[in-house]
Amino acid sequence: MRELETADGRINDFHQPELHPDAVSHIAEAAEHSRSICEQMNLLSTLLQQRHDVLDLLGDTLQSVVHAQTELYRICHTLDTLANRK
Repeated sequence: MRELETADGRINDFHQPELHPDAVSHIAEAAEHSRSICEQMNLLSTLLQQRHDVLDLLGDTLQSVVHAQTELYRICHTLDTLANRK
């Protein structure tokens, strides 16, 4: 059970419903795919940072890659949490 604070400062209890077994397997698969994408984006980020000539031209692109990677890590963590919920 989880407690959520409302806008007026009160705390409500929130019961998380159990996930259907099929949903759990789909969520676990999505988490695995997101981890794979994160690894690929990490490699892309590393490669871009190694090339200073490219970095000068694509600095904004690198920043976008880093932001996307951060969001993917968050998604991956959320999916892992959902998949491991009992």
